[in-house]
Amino acid sequence: MNEVIAKTLRQAMVAQLTQTQRVQLTSYQSKTAGWFTVAAGAALLAAGETWQLVRHYRWPTWMFWLLVVVMLTAAVLNTAVLMIGAARTRRAGAAEPAAVKVLPLSQCLPHNRMNKKMLTGLAIGAVAALSVTAVPANAASISCGDACFTLTTQEFGPGYVSAAPAGTVTAGAPVVMTPGSSLLREDFQSGYDGTASVAYGSGQLVAAAVAQGWPQDPVFQFFYAPGGVRSGLCLGVAGAAESGTEVTLQPCSTPQRTEWVALTGDADNGYMPLISGTDTSAADPLVLTANSQSSAFSTGHLVTYPGNAYPETNQMWKARYGVIRSYLISPIPPRL
Repeated sequence: MNEVIAKTLRQAMVAQLTQTQRVQLTSYQSKTAGWFTVAAGAALLAAGETWQLVRHYRWPTWMFWLLVVVMLTAAVLNTAVLMIGAARTRRAGAAEPAAVKVLPLSQCLPHNRMNKKMLTGLAIGAVAALSVTAVPANAASISCGDACFTLTTQEFGPGYVSAAPAGTVTAGAPVVMTPGSSLLREDFQSGYDGTASVAYGSGQLVAAAVAQGWPQDPVFQFFYAPGGVRSGLCLGVAGAAESGTEVTLQPCSTPQRTEWVALTGDADNGYMPLISGTDTSAADPLVLTANSQSSAFSTGHLVTYPGNAYPETNQMWKARYGVIRSYLISPIPPRL
């Protein structure tokens, strides 16, 4: 019943408006709906970034909800303060006699100016959130562009990338983590060798334990390709991987040593562990590990924690193509 009365009153009000006032009303409603959509997007971005922060520092899940409640409370309090201030201003203005004048509809709409301020603030927040999440990583060189990628870890974020050492690069050169700067030595390309079971059956490209433990996971080679020109060297190990084995550039023709199995079942926001193709244990895999923001990669036993669904963040990797876009390491054969 109340809804019927409210609808009738709205229709009666609109019927009293001139054509110009109706256009103004429609324009105001459209703009308000648009800004609230932007504000909702900003809220979703804030929630996503908060969740990533909680995951990065391995805080308990309740911390995420606590932060969400704190942010919502701050937003409500801020709105309340603005509304109280606007109400005081209106009361102060009402106490002073003023000449009667006819205002355009845009100024008669309730709290129009205050709404614009609040909505503008929300829009600025959304733009700021977008600018944080959309800042491109300096991954791979400009000359190679989308034809190349570099590896990044969940631990250090997209600002730190895989790279060969400066200078002449030969077999045995370490692959290091370095701040991204779009240099040729950050250029890598990938080759897809099928699933682990297929790779083992077609020439023992991976060890038997790998094929047994993760038969349906995809196998990749990562070619060092400065400027998009493949060097014949791939990300690999000099022999059978062990805990602490240095990861270096090795001839791509060496089976197992330059093969990596992506554990898609452990993927988190595109990041996933990469098992060495030389691994001899299906129960305790050796995976690519970033030890710091400036040291060489190594292999290490996959680290997980009780109650945490994902492995250690310095063992979670994502292929970031070109200079602006990031993609998941996919079981679909990539560009060769």
